[in-house]
Amino acid sequence: MDNSFPIFISTGDPRGIGPEISIKALTHFKNREIFLIGESEQLKKIGKNFSLPDLSHSLKYSEKLKLPLNPSPESGKLSFEFLLKAMNLAIENNGVLITAPISKGMWLKAGIEYRGHTEFFEDYFKRKAIMSFFSEDFKIALFTHHIPLKKFWDFFSKESLKEFFKILHREVNKRFDLSLKLHSASLNPHAGEDGFLGDEEKDIIIPVIDELSKEGIQIEYPLPNDTLFYKLKGKKDRMIISYTHDLGLIPFKLTSFDSGVNITLNLPMIRTSPDHGTAFDIAGKGIANEKSMVEAIRYAILLKEREND
Repeated sequence: MDNSFPIFISTGDPRGIGPEISIKALTHFKNREIFLIGESEQLKKIGKNFSLPDLSHSLKYSEKLKLPLNPSPESGKLSFEFLLKAMNLAIENNGVLITAPISKGMWLKAGIEYRGHTEFFEDYFKRKAIMSFFSEDFKIALFTHHIPLKKFWDFFSKESLKEFFKILHREVNKRFDLSLKLHSASLNPHAGEDGFLGDEEKDIIIPVIDELSKEGIQIEYPLPNDTLFYKLKGKKDRMIISYTHDLGLIPFKLTSFDSGVNITLNLPMIRTSPDHGTAFDIAGKGIANEKSMVEAIRYAILLKEREND
């Protein structure tokens, strides 16, 4: 079976480190068909700085664009245009999509009213997308993404939780056959202490888990966050379900900031991304670490090959 497929990288905000780490990542995959979507002259200039003088075969966005000198609404708008171009190319060519970091603030200032890539994908494809994170130490799936904490209860119910669990199980254990054992984290301190510190575990999460177990979907009961991450660190066949953004990402980024990968599940294509931001403060200095981008490409290849099997 032919497992060859193109890889399209949206190079992110042109005033961030996305163009640099995208260029650097190419040197790790010399035998892969990888295309960069960004401002051509900027990418060519960076390529020459890293001894890649000929990038013409890798550039899919050949138009010469006027780049702003600093992060701005204009750079935010360009990053969104790069994303649309890369996404459409990935869909049209049965490829995979890698997205370099964008600035949510610059998107907002440019009138792009999405809190991030994941929310854009949900709106564009009209389906629930699951934000997940993979590294050597942890695999995390987030029940909610970029929402204010006070709005959490608008999303949390038995019905929404059951839908989330079903999608997550299907994606990691059916679509990609990753054989991951799912573990629920907790919402309340000490997982609620049987209701003494909160009722959500015993009244909502556990009943949904029990119901799904009858359908053959196995999820471990909630354990306190302060011990669950310690127990599962480094266990490659386990995935932790966290109910809010920071509960999952604080421990994840503490151990894997330079190597973690963001994977969006339940999309009609493979999409991965580095787990860090634009790093405007070091952009243009040639010191950005491309490891997370390299891992994002590796995971995209792995998932696409598993999907094709």
